[in-house]
Amino acid sequence: MYSKERFIPLGLKIRVLFGDVSSIVGFSIMAFGLIFVIVFVGFADFSDWKFKPDSPKAQAIISNIEETSSRENKKDIYGYYL
Repeated sequence: MYSKERFIPLGLKIRVLFGDVSSIVGFSIMAFGLIFVIVFVGFADFSDWKFKPDSPKAQAIISNIEETSSRENKKDIYGYYL
């Protein structure tokens, strides 16, 4: 059976494709920030991003351990002082 296409206004087509104004503003800010990521990530040094056996090491002696008033995941956080 033949069906006639329905007229859809241009404004509605744009809203369906891109969302509302807050989405368009968010995507615009993200695209603007992405320009800086693309430009500056080339200057980043990712050669030693994890510890390897030949990574630099240092020795220290802990002189004091204090309990802080902070907790994370229901565990106390301690401060270690060298």
